[in-house]
Amino acid sequence: MELDPGHGPRPTTDDLHALREAIAQRLAARWGEAPPWGQLTLRLRLARGEDIPEPWATLCLRTDELDVWQTEDVWLAVGVADRDETDETRLLATVTRTPPP
Repeated sequence: MELDPGHGPRPTTDDLHALREAIAQRLAARWGEAPPWGQLTLRLRLARGEDIPEPWATLCLRTDELDVWQTEDVWLAVGVADRDETDETRLLATVTRTPPP
């Protein structure tokens, strides 16, 4: 899910990273600190042909790192999709029951 920043001028990449950080701080206060998850390893595994389940396969291709929390059997991830220079930068949030690989 893309988080819509609202009306007005499009936020910059720096704005979206700051917003991701602010969201991560609020969620860390609720569910505990979680170090950012780098996506390079998943991209390498995907490139080798390994089956990476969704939404993690798409997230690893669109983001460099995610903030991830687990609460019971639900996973929540927040990241900035800024890897594709031809696409708009987006703030993403994902809630899934599929654990990260």
